[in-house]
Amino acid sequence: MFCMQAQAQLVPLASQYYFNRYLGNPAFAGSTEGFKGNLAYRSQFNSVEGSPVTGAFTGEYGFNNRVGIGATVFTDKAGLLRRTRAVATYAYHLPVAQGETLHFGLSGGISTERLNTSNLQGDMSDPSIARFNNSSASIDGDFGIAYTNSALTIQAMLPNMRQLFKKEITNTVNWAVFYTAISYKLPLGDDGDGTLEPLAALRGVKGGDQIFDIGANLAMLNNNLMLNAMYHTSKNATLGLGVNVASINSAVMVNYTLNTAGMNRFGNSNVFQVGLRVDLKRED
Repeated sequence: MFCMQAQAQLVPLASQYYFNRYLGNPAFAGSTEGFKGNLAYRSQFNSVEGSPVTGAFTGEYGFNNRVGIGATVFTDKAGLLRRTRAVATYAYHLPVAQGETLHFGLSGGISTERLNTSNLQGDMSDPSIARFNNSSASIDGDFGIAYTNSALTIQAMLPNMRQLFKKEITNTVNWAVFYTAISYKLPLGDDGDGTLEPLAALRGVKGGDQIFDIGANLAMLNNNLMLNAMYHTSKNATLGLGVNVASINSAVMVNYTLNTAGMNRFGNSNVFQVGLRVDLKRED
């Protein structure tokens, strides 16, 4: 009989920092008029059977300068365990001055956890398997707020409010309890065809140290080419390359996150992520 320390990791989808802010904060749902759809995919430990795979879809629609709605479907598979979360969002965007807006967003939906029995090696008659897979879906939600003007963005978000307020026992360790960020967009060049946007974020972690993220996004060629880099105090970094294809109202962002310090001993656990976006204005 022995006791050993386990190392966990908490790596958010990199799209939430610049490429798809609705993914990280419901306050940004429908902040621009028209429809915007995003897909995100992430894989880790590709050489290991049952390695974690994460997928997310967000769709949002801005009716006018005030009201926006959205929906998010998130799946996370690791080994036998699969988690699915689906929420709908209502957001209100309140102009407070010329070019300045307060954003409020509330998401609500369900989350489920299931075991993939087709890959299970063991006693299929074990009642704990059926009990786990027959468990009911849980009600969950997020709340976010943000302030934006032509250059400055300040935001804060409370995720997983069910866990935050119900204080129930959970089998998930190191889950996020809050997310805050501030960024400022600086114009580059006299013709204004590029920007540099530094960003600093703070993520709260239940049962662990808070994580500080700092980085910047460089947009060039009339904002059609994006380069970004983030450093995390979990002692790792995220690099990103994005291309905006204005002719078909779409964009793609590829991110690569290096090992966290605690995972280096286990070999190549670097994280590959890709995000796709379609942006349709109302007149389109």
